[in-house]
Amino acid sequence: MNPHVATSEPRSVTPFPAPKLMDLPQFQGEHKESLYWGTYRPQVYLGIRARTPQSLIAGLMWINERDNKYQLRHVCKHEDELSTYGWTKHNGRDFGHQVLADHAMILTTVFLKSKGAGSGYGGDWAVRIDGQMDNTKMSSNDDNNLKTWVSDKLMSVLGYSQPTVIQYVIGLSKRSASPFDLVSQLEGVGSHRRRLRPALSLQRSSPWFRANPLAA
Repeated sequence: MNPHVATSEPRSVTPFPAPKLMDLPQFQGEHKESLYWGTYRPQVYLGIRARTPQSLIAGLMWINERDNKYQLRHVCKHEDELSTYGWTKHNGRDFGHQVLADHAMILTTVFLKSKGAGSGYGGDWAVRIDGQMDNTKMSSNDDNNLKTWVSDKLMSVLGYSQPTVIQYVIGLSKRSASPFDLVSQLEGVGSHRRRLRPALSLQRSSPWFRANPLAA
């Protein structure tokens, strides 16, 4: 028999005679209930569920346009090319904050949970989602789409559209403090009040104008 050859011997695995960690008293009661709801769904940009197999599932989906193609965002994927995502603040229990930077679109999500007298088991939770556009990251294609959109609206409102007028309206909107300020300034150039009133709906409905922090 070669003494240098190790011999394999059968192993006997005996479970440690102790209760499971999560069954200990200190992990029951209020502690267990406080962790019932949370951001427990993996591999998605935002996912809320309870710690039960039959839980309600909530999440976040949005659509971004790149190269004239609509792309759905939900599951974390490398090909989405988000420059930033993930929780920047989270206490693991009842608060979380994250920033999703999808090219020129910036989304901020906040998760908050509380327990009041009228709350059900696990408390109440809410998610707030804020979105804005970073104009410095808008591509030339986005700029062309904006000009086309403004041109179409000018045709429907005024009956004509010219490049200088398009640039003027876009620039005026970015400098306006509010939609009403934009309408007031357009009226100030001598156009008829009744015909320029639809410019208010133009300001409110455009995603580019809504993203302008000065047009809130």
